Amino acid sequence: SEFGHWECDLVTGPRDGKRGAYFTLIERKTREYIMMPITSKSAENVLDCINRLHDHFGEHFSSVFRSLTFDNGNEFALWREMETDPATGEKRTSVYFAHPYCSYERGSNENCNGLIRRFIKKGTDVNKIPDEMTIKINRCINSKRRKIHHYVSSERLFIKNLLQLGIPASKANFYEVI
Repeated sequence: SEFGHWECDLVTGPRDGKRGAYFTLIERKTREYIMMPITSKSAENVLDCINRLHDHFGEHFSSVFRSLTFDNGNEFALWREMETDPATGEKRTSVYFAHPYCSYERGSNENCNGLIRRFIKKGTDVNKIPDEMTIKINRCINSKRRKIHHYVSSERLFIKNLLQLGIPASKANFYEVI
């Protein structure tokens, strides 16, 4: 019921872990979805995505990203660094982990990760997908009208919640971070 709590995961291409993947986040209240391509399945790449989102949202990062919930993959090993602002050393968010083998604890994220497969076949190397295609997929998922929200899109609800926090609606355009 509170804005700013995110479920996170990786959607991998080939299972070798060396080729590209998407770092995905979904906000629990609005179901706003962010998918960011990374070159390999590593904790450093995931941390870089969090830092890029922090750069985009700036001083509002802590309001937009109150908490992040991950599974227990090695790619989330730098969770302490994710909680901390690299510039000031102050806490910027809280990180939580779901129980092992309990994907239902991050059900919204797992559901939207499945929506990616409507556009990209499993095993496809994410490094070969153009950024324009990633943005198109992301926008398609966020513009989907959801029954849970009385057929209002996640995008509209996300903007509405940003405005309620006093954050400019222009910050909803996180696609430049991709």
